Amino acid sequence: MQEARSEHAAVEKRTSLLVSQLEEVKTQLEATEKAYKATHVELNEAVERITELSTANATLQAAKRKVDTELQTVHVRTLAWRSG
Repeated sequence: MQEARSEHAAVEKRTSLLVSQLEEVKTQLEATEKAYKATHVELNEAVERITELSTANATLQAAKRKVDTELQTVHVRTLAWRSG
């Protein structure tokens, strides 16, 4: 009978330890999930910003090409005027 009580006490102690460890793991999981969600939000914001900057860059490149073409036209007309 004494042996059964000792074994029961050992099992209760082990169960208590496992429950404590489980609670710690749950807490860590919740923190990890929260960090994951925050990182996901940051990633989405970064992707949106990259899209905005890519669009702005394309617009600026098109404007630069237009200005370069206009400048070339002015240059050609100036040379023609000087020689003409």
